[in-house]
Amino acid sequence: MPTPAFSFATIGINHGHIYEQTALMLAAGCRLKYFCAPEDDLAAEYVAKFPQAERVTDERKVPLALRAFVDATGESRFGQLFAMSTLSLIPVFFVFLAFQRLIIRGVALGALKR
Repeated sequence: MPTPAFSFATIGINHGHIYEQTALMLAAGCRLKYFCAPEDDLAAEYVAKFPQAERVTDERKVPLALRAFVDATGESRFGQLFAMSTLSLIPVFFVFLAFQRLIIRGVALGALKR
């Protein structure tokens, strides 16, 4: 029995990496349901690239879009939410690895008393 496709929403589309992450999620078989963007020019560009997404402009409707991550019984799909959380942490991990020496040096220098 195939597992149902993972549905997701995007915010912060003024960041270029969101387009890449959205394309990767779609390539993996996921469904883009919503995106939130108050800027009309950014929304038009995003819809041109991803026409299947429904735009949410009213911040009061964002909780309704988040209900897409809750199944019919009212329970959250923690596996899918955890997977998306893990994917969002990958860039942070690589930035830490790239600048690890500088971060540790800064922490060590900040701990010294003068």
